[in-house]
Amino acid sequence: MNIGIHIGNKSMNNKKGELPLALSRYKDSDFALQQRVRLVFYFSVSAIIGLALIVLSTAYIQVISSDYGKLYLPIIFSEFSMAVIFIIALFLLMRGLYGFAVHLLLISSLSAVWFVMWIDKSEVIARLDTIVIIVAILSMMPLFIIKYQKTIIAYILANVIVLFVFVKIFRQQFSISNASVDDFLVDTSFAIIFTGIAGYSTFRINKKSIDRAISDTKQRKYVETALEKSENNFREMTDLLPQTVFEADLCGRLTYVNKSGFEIFGYNTDDFHNGINIFSAIIHEEQELAFANMKRLIDSETNKGYIYTAVRKDKTTFPIQAYTSRILENQKPIGFRGIIIDITERKNAERALKESEFKFKSLFEASSDAIFIMNKSKFLDCNSKTSQVFGCGSDKIIGHSPAEFSPKSQPDGRESWEKAQEMINAALAGIPQFFEWLYKKYNGAEFYAEVSLNRIMIKGEYLLHAIVRDISERKKTEKALKESEERYRTIIDAFPDIIMISDQNGDIVFANDQLGKITGINPNDFSNQNIAAYIHPDDFYMVKEAIQSLISEDTIYTGIIEYRMLDSSESNHWFSGIISKITLNDQILLQSILRDITEKKSIEKELLKHQNNLEQLVDERTEELKITNVELIETNKELNAQRLELEEVLKNLQSAQKQLVQAEKMASLGILAAGVAHEINNPLNFINGGIQGINNYFIDNLSDHLENVTPLINAVNVGVSRAAEIVKSLNRFSRQTESIAESCDIHSIIDNCLVMLSIQIKNRINVVKRFTNDAVTLVANEGKLYQAILNILSNAIQAIDGEGSITIATSLVENEIVLTIADSGHGIPKENLSRIFDPFFTTKEPGKGTGLGLSISYQIIKEFSGAIEIQSEVEKGTSVIIKLPT
Repeated sequence: MNIGIHIGNKSMNNKKGELPLALSRYKDSDFALQQRVRLVFYFSVSAIIGLALIVLSTAYIQVISSDYGKLYLPIIFSEFSMAVIFIIALFLLMRGLYGFAVHLLLISSLSAVWFVMWIDKSEVIARLDTIVIIVAILSMMPLFIIKYQKTIIAYILANVIVLFVFVKIFRQQFSISNASVDDFLVDTSFAIIFTGIAGYSTFRINKKSIDRAISDTKQRKYVETALEKSENNFREMTDLLPQTVFEADLCGRLTYVNKSGFEIFGYNTDDFHNGINIFSAIIHEEQELAFANMKRLIDSETNKGYIYTAVRKDKTTFPIQAYTSRILENQKPIGFRGIIIDITERKNAERALKESEFKFKSLFEASSDAIFIMNKSKFLDCNSKTSQVFGCGSDKIIGHSPAEFSPKSQPDGRESWEKAQEMINAALAGIPQFFEWLYKKYNGAEFYAEVSLNRIMIKGEYLLHAIVRDISERKKTEKALKESEERYRTIIDAFPDIIMISDQNGDIVFANDQLGKITGINPNDFSNQNIAAYIHPDDFYMVKEAIQSLISEDTIYTGIIEYRMLDSSESNHWFSGIISKITLNDQILLQSILRDITEKKSIEKELLKHQNNLEQLVDERTEELKITNVELIETNKELNAQRLELEEVLKNLQSAQKQLVQAEKMASLGILAAGVAHEINNPLNFINGGIQGINNYFIDNLSDHLENVTPLINAVNVGVSRAAEIVKSLNRFSRQTESIAESCDIHSIIDNCLVMLSIQIKNRINVVKRFTNDAVTLVANEGKLYQAILNILSNAIQAIDGEGSITIATSLVENEIVLTIADSGHGIPKENLSRIFDPFFTTKEPGKGTGLGLSISYQIIKEFSGAIEIQSEVEKGTSVIIKLPT
């Protein structure tokens, strides 16, 4: 390969300068030592003068500084001591003790700097940046040390150790994070070690350079060999470079190309020998520009690193940047040389950076929250949502202070400016901030927002990235919810019965005030396992089994349970109520509604006592009659009739007593149903009004999303309607009027009963209604009719095991309403048909029926001059036919 590389010979004149008279002891030393001695001499003199000025400057700064306020002698003394040491080192230097003088200067300088850092009281930055002086001193070691090059390593290691000891001792005073301290240690240690390596290498390079210069001076006969070696080194070095290195004549013909050039452009040595023009490696469209740039290069030495699109031998293209310079011979240009860099990766990175900037700018603008960038005192940038939130254009925000968009004070009473500065300073210190803030729009309207402040770095400057989310609506909702909670809490605490929620372990989660008033259990005892009040031991397992059955079975609530509880003073209380399952926060809890029936139980006990006394009197009278039976047969018959009459009265009394208990339970359940219905109705109104408001809001403001939310709004409306129907049924069930002159719609009563029983019917029983089209009303008591029909429907549902059907039909026949309720249940055996209306007769399992349902229904129908008939066949079903006069 015919490669022309032009290397001009350079001459070096090593003229020894005159040494100062004070350094006459070194006049016979070698040139390198003389230069070092001269440098140390002038450095020491300059340092002595400079230290004198530093002492004066330090004293002045300490007097006027808020950190000191007066002279701080330890620092001034250390600087003065340093000047004295430099004087001693200068004296040793003039005495010819160069090594002692140099090491004294290095050791004292380093010690003085560390001493100042150790005792300084300035801010952490002012103290830590002094380490730069240490690095500067260490970097000068190759200029001073002439032998024992390993002492450089000793200096480096000693200073690294001192650095770690210094940071360990003063770490807590810096008030910066451990990560920042560790980062400082790593960076500074690398800087010192790198300085040492550079110094060590510089020392070796200088020494080798001096030795080489001496060798060249003594052996000039090897100059040509050295030049040839230098040329080979140049070729090898350029071949190792990843860039294309070339030389060309003024016509553009390449005279030299390194190995990377052949690889990048796809040419070989044969192509090179045949001739390659540098301009042919540039696409045709840019060749004219390349000619013009080359002409400007020949006319002057300006080199701007021009960018072109290069073309390879296989015609593929790629971007390049070319740096060129002229080749001169006798001050005339004979060609040019340069470096060509493949900038494909850089161009790809620039393109990716632009795409990334566009993507993040799009996200910035598309955010549903206000986002802005700010420094400590003003807004620097913001997205379009910020303008919407604050009600003004970005020109009214950017460049303005955050204080302009805040009221004078925050809800906690603190000044907005003061509190904002506290949050901003904390965020700039690297502590992310998340808080609620009261803002003021451009028009003065105030609104609440959630604010997130995070520190970011842009172009080497710490700024704040803020996200502001308007939470005014959420605040209104929270306020309304709090008011609602307080209102319902007042209602529950005023309720005469105990309302209590507990977990499955028996720990009380919530209870109204009645619990404490009756049992002495206060909120502090809710989680106390050693609570003074407890269920009576005789009733404990009965209550426990009812709760376990409720939890394990697919039921919502237990039947009415009566049990005793001993309060905190060991007094006995009777309670009657139900326990139901509720789910809160994905946890199954138990809700108990209990009524204190202690007084009622006392009355029952007295009634039982009187009953026992009455039986005892009857027995005594019977015994007397037996004694006189022989003498008074006729009288005995009469008395026997009286006894039978008394027994019948007793039986009726027992029946009346049990019916009274049942009626009392039904009345209590009716009162509870009325209260629950009333309290459910209020939140239903709030929900209904709220969903209408949401619907109107979407129509007025978010019509684009109306289609998506309409199914959700309709679903809520269906749920509200369903709950309203249940409330309506509860109201009807709870009516306690004694009037028998009400106009009653039999169809409406049936529908309300079905609503009450919907949970037992749903997904199991098909209800078929065959109502007459005629108006079916009668004059009666609606509450009693409701109870009668509810009892009959309940029996029909309980008679069906699994799936089945219930058919309800009404008709008008000669001024009579005929109501037929037919089920597909298991039917009633013929031997039981004659007894089904007897009080307390039941075929159900213990605990699942009282035997009073049909008896009460029979009496109610008879009360309104009606008739009830039952037709049943085992395994086919039962039909109940009720006839009532219109």
